Amino acid sequence: MSAVAVSGASSLAIVGIRMPPFSSCASPTLTDTAGLPMLAALRTLSRIRWPAEASGVIQVTFTANIQRHVSCPPKAVVGQTVHEVLDSVFALNEKARGYILDDQGGLRKHIVVFVNGQPVRDRTSLSDCVPDGAEVYVMQALSGG
Repeated sequence: MSAVAVSGASSLAIVGIRMPPFSSCASPTLTDTAGLPMLAALRTLSRIRWPAEASGVIQVTFTANIQRHVSCPPKAVVGQTVHEVLDSVFALNEKARGYILDDQGGLRKHIVVFVNGQPVRDRTSLSDCVPDGAEVYVMQALSGG
């Protein structure tokens, strides 16, 4: 097997494969020294065990206080941004979409979303990146005095 080169910004190495930093939505690019894509071939090899973080599946959980108003069972979905992830969750649950998102597709005022424990920054277009294997929590924000 020829040497493997990794292109793109990197901040974390997993099983010899460099992953992009959290702020990047791009997937790692694997090529052999001849420049041929190897990611598909590497994944098919049974001797390679891919960590859960690289599986592409994102777990989305809605807190109990939201569940009292609209049914939102936990879902395992795929997507690269908060918008894509929530679209996957709401594909078969339009009632939940209306409870979480406003008419323009942004988060409602008293809803907050966390990706791996960090609040999303872009509440309007939901363009924050969601890394593979992330945990996304949707909850009602508390307010008052």
